[in-house]
Amino acid sequence: IIPWSPAPSLSTPIAISADCSSRATITLHVFASKPYSDFVYLYRFHLLILKAVAEKGFDVAGYLKDKQHSLVIAIEGEEKPARNRKERTPRERKPKEKKPKEEKKVAATSDGQPRGALPEGTVVGDGKIKYVLARIDSRLLHGQVATAWTKTTGPNRIIVVSDGVAHDDLRKSMIREAAPPGVKANVVPISKMIQVAKDTRFGNTKALLLFETPQDALAAIKGGVDIKELNIGSMAHSVGKVAVSKVLSLDEKDIETFEELKKLGVKFDVRKVPSDSQDNMDEILKKAKAELAK
Repeated sequence: IIPWSPAPSLSTPIAISADCSSRATITLHVFASKPYSDFVYLYRFHLLILKAVAEKGFDVAGYLKDKQHSLVIAIEGEEKPARNRKERTPRERKPKEKKPKEEKKVAATSDGQPRGALPEGTVVGDGKIKYVLARIDSRLLHGQVATAWTKTTGPNRIIVVSDGVAHDDLRKSMIREAAPPGVKANVVPISKMIQVAKDTRFGNTKALLLFETPQDALAAIKGGVDIKELNIGSMAHSVGKVAVSKVLSLDEKDIETFEELKKLGVKFDVRKVPSDSQDNMDEILKKAKAELAK
């Protein structure tokens, strides 16, 4: 006879005869409130039986492996209810209600640019990107652009528009690092710039666009990028081109492109830095044609 309270420990004395049969029936009488679950109590009592068997010199491992030996524990008597103890019942699991996803709030930064993803179709400001400067410069983003032109035009984003550079990880990395403090630099292919130009989420963007060639600028304008004026900064010399100034070299294709841009109503601002005086584009094209005709 072993009480429920306290539950038996390994130090509880128990006697077992050496000639125990292969099947032993042990009767427990409940005469106190039950503070432990049946599982905990019977588990501890089972350990006591195995300990007693081991002390008598029996092979415990073999005893457990032999299916003919079993331990039957019969619990007799009635459990006395515990005082001030509520009966525990299994908790029913309620399915978790899925809360509707809240749309991420978009906070404006100090420069007016949204922080976070905006749903497509959102109209920011007047929904039209502002082009503070669109420049053709074979060197793209360098010191003169990052300091003089950025200070003069006040963009909050510099966008290099070039299919070639967009697929050149090294050049993209260098351009991002060359951006002046407080201005973010991006490199996008021409097709992406055309999409951005039509996206109403860029209504607060003041962009400085950089094109490597006049051909890239023409493709963007034909695609819908609303550029009224192009700043002509520098065009590097290469085979087949003629130098018309210290910083501009043109070939037949360049001349044709500028003439097509002129037909589209695009004006030209030919100067390297803001402090320079403007050169006449018609005179530059005329000189280039004469040099190529020699």
